Amino acid sequence: MILLLALILPATAVDPDTTFYVASDALGSGAIDALSGFDTTAPITASIQADTADVGAETQALVLDPVNAVLYARAVEGPQIQAFDASDLSRMSSLDITASGDGGALEIDPFRRILYAVENLGPASVIQAYSIDYGSSYGTALDATSAGVTFWNASANHLVRDPATDLLYAAQGTPATDVQLFDASGQGFGAFTWAGATALAISPAPDTGGGAALDLGAMELLVATQTTATGTDFGRLDVSTAGSWSSVGSYTIADMHDIDGLHYLEDASTGTDLLLASEQGANSVFILDLLTGTTSVATIAAPGAIEFYPLDESEADDDGDGLYDSVELGATGLAVSGYNDTDPTTTTDPDDDDSDDDGLLDGEEDADLDGSLDEGETDPTDDDTDDDTLLDGADNCPTVSNIFQDDMDGDGVGDDCDDDVDGDGYESDTDCDDNDASINPGATEIWYDGVDQDCDGTPDYDQDLDGYESDAYGGDDCDDTDETIHPGAVDYWYDGVDSDCAGDSDYDMDGDSFDSATYGGTDCDDADANTFPGAPDDPYDGVVNDCDANDEYDADGDGYQDAEYGGTDCDDSNSEVNPAAKEIWYNGVDEDCDGNDTDRDEDGWPVDEDCDDQDASAYPGAEGWTKDCEPIEDTGDSAPPEDTAPPEDTSPPEDTSPPEDSSPPDDTDNVIPEDTGWTRYVGGGGCTCTARPASPGAILGLAWLFGLAGLVTTRRRRR
Repeated sequence: MILLLALILPATAVDPDTTFYVASDALGSGAIDALSGFDTTAPITASIQADTADVGAETQALVLDPVNAVLYARAVEGPQIQAFDASDLSRMSSLDITASGDGGALEIDPFRRILYAVENLGPASVIQAYSIDYGSSYGTALDATSAGVTFWNASANHLVRDPATDLLYAAQGTPATDVQLFDASGQGFGAFTWAGATALAISPAPDTGGGAALDLGAMELLVATQTTATGTDFGRLDVSTAGSWSSVGSYTIADMHDIDGLHYLEDASTGTDLLLASEQGANSVFILDLLTGTTSVATIAAPGAIEFYPLDESEADDDGDGLYDSVELGATGLAVSGYNDTDPTTTTDPDDDDSDDDGLLDGEEDADLDGSLDEGETDPTDDDTDDDTLLDGADNCPTVSNIFQDDMDGDGVGDDCDDDVDGDGYESDTDCDDNDASINPGATEIWYDGVDQDCDGTPDYDQDLDGYESDAYGGDDCDDTDETIHPGAVDYWYDGVDSDCAGDSDYDMDGDSFDSATYGGTDCDDADANTFPGAPDDPYDGVVNDCDANDEYDADGDGYQDAEYGGTDCDDSNSEVNPAAKEIWYNGVDEDCDGNDTDRDEDGWPVDEDCDDQDASAYPGAEGWTKDCEPIEDTGDSAPPEDTAPPEDTSPPEDTSPPEDSSPPDDTDNVIPEDTGWTRYVGGGGCTCTARPASPGAILGLAWLFGLAGLVTTRRRRR
């Protein structure tokens, strides 16, 4: 019994893209079969192992589905192909496949959803294809090769597929000495027919039970050719040209004497380039570094099949039309949604980039690559989707019938289905006029021409975008270049700007038509519309409404304030009455406000009591005058003068006759001339004059009286 040299590790999650798997058994012992996973960065130590007791003896066939991370395993002589989760090696029995007969070697095409299995029917075995699409066909046997393929126990790694060409290599054991080549292109899980096999002669002959591996980087098929006492040789066949081959040398793994499994491993992320070979009897997996030529060994009980298949999307689209092969074939249920066909009832050819020969790639027609015919897409299975007699590839609008092929912007897309008809770079859902390339959201707006060039939806007569159109074009915005100026704005007074477009002066806040005196105007209070130059002004109320502070207590405007308010104007309702006015005597008006209108000579006697109101020395009782204003004859007597003090009562005396001396005074102001024909009478109200006719006798008499008066006066003065 061969002892298990590595402990069975508890199941943990691994990344199938960086893990190679090894199947092991205990040949002839009845011991537990197992699966192991090794990280490509540390390939000599198993990172995960699991019990596979129900697989059966000699679990030597392994293959990984990288799309759904499912690991398939098969015993050499058992019909059951069992499924495991490649992440933790747990069983997935719902995905098991029951083969037609006993067999061994397995291979897979993950994007065409085909599993290949050798069916051991005796000396002439066949290769059977099974569907692994998760639709109704999962596990269905599709077709088997008609040509016999000889395998020794149909053991591990006798099948290997070139994913670039879909060629399947079958390395045969004794008694065959060649490698058979099968063309699996054009096949799929829905329809499969084997083509004839082509034999590749290999010299020297392959060793009994030897496997095959494919170096995808160098495009070399590696086949075990002979085993010697010192090691095992592996022939290198150049298969870079499909259908032809040539020997380019060999590799040797020292101390290896039997081959049970063989696999090539390349990890581009780490630069790893390895050839893995298992030998059951040695409990070893030999690891040959093809770059350095060095060999390391991973110890594991009775290893058999080896598998490594990281997901590579470059394999997913064989015809390069942009559609995954799985979508073209109608696959469903795959772990990555983009690999599924959302309408599996319609399929295209994964080996023909233009399935309907309409001049368009299948991936161009199915723009979202989901396998369904969606709105706006052409049908990759119909060469004239819109039935306008034009092939889709020649039709500038293949989804809308447009036999005239109008194309305004000449971009090759017909106007009927062009999202940007005018070719201005803006599609019709944002371009407000898709028939005019000068109109689009990126255009420069030309204001006031009635055209919304930039498609912003704002009025073309509101340049400053303040919601008010220019008053030059029928609006009411007085400055359409400044968004802060419009009828709804707040006007900040005295800044020189009519912010609210009211049309009034910015220096007339109270709207009384007079600008503020602070800013060069004449309005002394620009916050009160009742105060301005010329406004009605109630005097004596302390408010200067007319902006003339001088007349608040000078109602008549004569320059003198009312005496009742501390001024000197005795009559503030009459501009001709003030301290500077010229007095008009005896008119009952004190024009100069000195309190005297009846005592012109200011001798203390009013005119109606004064002997002569133009002579301050002539008054009742004055020298030469009696109390009755009679002149006193000069008799030479020196009697004391009579009391001449003015009477306390200054009311006019009853006797208002003129004094005897009526000669005109020196001051003739306001005195009627003697020769005018007027008679002068002195009374309480001043001088009263009455006109009378002039006669020669009267004139002579008047002259005689004036002469006599002068003589008397002269005499008095002389005395």
